[in-house]
Amino acid sequence: MPSLQRLPVELLDEVLKAIDDFATLGVAILSYKPFYLIYKAHPVIIHRHVLVNSLGPEVVDTALRSIRVSAWMPACHHTNIQDVVEIVCTDFHEDKMVKHRITDAEYSKLFARARICDKLEVVYSRWYKDRLTDRKSLLAPAERKAFRMCIHRLWLLSSFAGSDGIALDAIRDRV
Repeated sequence: MPSLQRLPVELLDEVLKAIDDFATLGVAILSYKPFYLIYKAHPVIIHRHVLVNSLGPEVVDTALRSIRVSAWMPACHHTNIQDVVEIVCTDFHEDKMVKHRITDAEYSKLFARARICDKLEVVYSRWYKDRLTDRKSLLAPAERKAFRMCIHRLWLLSSFAGSDGIALDAIRDRV
């Protein structure tokens, strides 16, 4: 790889951060020693970049919204459900999510939910696309994005309807 050998370390680092698939990242770090050394220097940062790249900005916004609303709910003491709806629609709007720093706890939940989405996507793909495929999704990129956004929005909905959800507290207060 003579062309890669002439590149500065900073650029090689950016190449690793631009990868959008963990399998490709694994192949890259195992096939070229400078990539491996860069990866070993800061694997967490590279993993975070690859995760965000693999999900895409719209899915990351949707996922962060569901994670942040779920984290906010135990601290919420509004009894009026309209106040809750207004706060979620304005303060937790999907367009605002990535503009704020993603915390370590949010990244760990994002990783866990991304793994679950991958597995659900394979099951969905097997059911609707090809029953013989066992480990890989056959969804088109647009279908994949829509499926993942739907799953994260279902997580958001479930946080309202769960046993510690705000919606149930508001209904109980009326009765």
